[in-house]
Amino acid sequence: MLRSSFERRLFDREPPPPPAHRAESPIQRRNKTMGNRLFVGNLSFQITDTDLQQAFQAYGTVQEVKVMTDRETGRSRGFAFVAMAKDSDAQQAIEGLNGASLDGRPLRVSVAEDRRNSFSGPSGGNNGYGGGGRKPSRGGDRY
Repeated sequence: MLRSSFERRLFDREPPPPPAHRAESPIQRRNKTMGNRLFVGNLSFQITDTDLQQAFQAYGTVQEVKVMTDRETGRSRGFAFVAMAKDSDAQQAIEGLNGASLDGRPLRVSVAEDRRNSFSGPSGGNNGYGGGGRKPSRGGDRY
């Protein structure tokens, strides 16, 4: 059987050498640091990344702060994620700031859950309709 020139180039090559060290995938990195990443809820809509950074710095090194905003309006959605340098720093921040008032509102601070694991039930959180986003037929659908 004749191979095209593309197939010859593809299959006749030597495989690349393995990397000297394996880099962590984003999933491995996220799972390893999930205990350091905090969910901060019940925020005032005027709170900024800088405001949160200042509040959390009292409990340890803050790696990242991200106030979540609406895509269309750019307005705060009332919650944020804060990444601390160490698990112990994150735990101290939870104990110190959960229920504390910031800009007149009591904060809700907890360890952030992995988004993929936050859905409940065997159907993946789509109200029991299975996959694909279609509702079950009621018998009246015609082709």
